[in-house]
Amino acid sequence: MNTSNLYDYQTQGVERFAAWFQDANATREALISLTMGMGKTRTAASCIQRMASIKPKGKVLWLTHREELIEQSRQELEACTGQYCEIEQAEH
Repeated sequence: MNTSNLYDYQTQGVERFAAWFQDANATREALISLTMGMGKTRTAASCIQRMASIKPKGKVLWLTHREELIEQSRQELEACTGQYCEIEQAEH
């Protein structure tokens, strides 16, 4: 997925994330806040894709607290990054 598949506000968030991630003087905390239905998963997956191009050996830990979001997140991450995503869950 590239940023042309995102809405303008999502692209802006990804671009700001990339600038923050590359800034050696930046704090290590960042937040992108979107309300329900605005594409948080897709935006975050795009940020991860961008991060991977900046730091190819970097790792990401994705946490979700809702059962129904686990598979949605995995599918979006794999589609966006082209990388296999492993799910670790108590029952699995």
